Amino acid sequence: MADVVDHDGLYRLAEAQAGYFTAREALAASMDRSTLRHHARSGGRYERVRRGLYRLRHFPSSPHEQVVAAWLPLRGAGAVASHESALELYELSDVIPAAVHFSLPRSQRGQRARPGVRLHALERPPGPAEVRKIAGVPVTTPERSIVDALEAGTQLEQIELAVHQALERGLTTPRRLRVAASSRSARVRELVKRVLDGSRHEVPGRPSVPPSARAAPQDPIPCEGARLARDRSESPSTGCSLVTSPSGRWLLKGGFALDLRGRAPASACAIVTTSRFVAVMHPT
Repeated sequence: MADVVDHDGLYRLAEAQAGYFTAREALAASMDRSTLRHHARSGGRYERVRRGLYRLRHFPSSPHEQVVAAWLPLRGAGAVASHESALELYELSDVIPAAVHFSLPRSQRGQRARPGVRLHALERPPGPAEVRKIAGVPVTTPERSIVDALEAGTQLEQIELAVHQALERGLTTPRRLRVAASSRSARVRELVKRVLDGSRHEVPGRPSVPPSARAAPQDPIPCEGARLARDRSESPSTGCSLVTSPSGRWLLKGGFALDLRGRAPASACAIVTTSRFVAVMHPT
């Protein structure tokens, strides 16, 4: 019997899903289960990822494929990537989620637990106006993602970074953020307002930043009796290293730098914070 399997159609489908496809999709391409097992053997054209999920063996990897792979089995339940996973997809923060987050209707709360996946069964799941697509996966809008993550307990520093990035890149507006927060708790509304108003939330035990130092620093940073560490050998004992920006300024970037604010060495006389970076200054 002639082979009637639509291999090209299955490839195109998987191509739009970071190389992944489900057993159900293979069956829909006229492939029977024995043929699927044959192609998923060692050295075959497909890899079996887990029960019911396969991947094109030689398809290039992508940064978000773990989200795609986690979403495909949940697609029928109306799952939408959300919370910290949505922030990661939009590249709005430096948070690395411990699991892939999905929001879905409360009526689907009976979904079985899956390793590496965290489900949020909601009375008010994301509506059509609150969903976009990234890499073929439905994702909550930036403003909803930020508010969801804030409500779920994501570190405030990461929320601040996400807000600044989203506004700077034109992904959302202050009005949309306020509207997204309007139906949440008083705490969430106040924190969103505080971030938008530009007031810094001080955390007990963390060094205070002088108001004059919160402006974008010049080179050298103006701070009496201090200098900015100029190379890795002069950076803190925490193992943090400095990078140079296109303008020639020396910066500490990323989530580790943000976290450093709470663990700054005693020798640091000031921590300079802007929406883009954190710089540790050391006494001369």
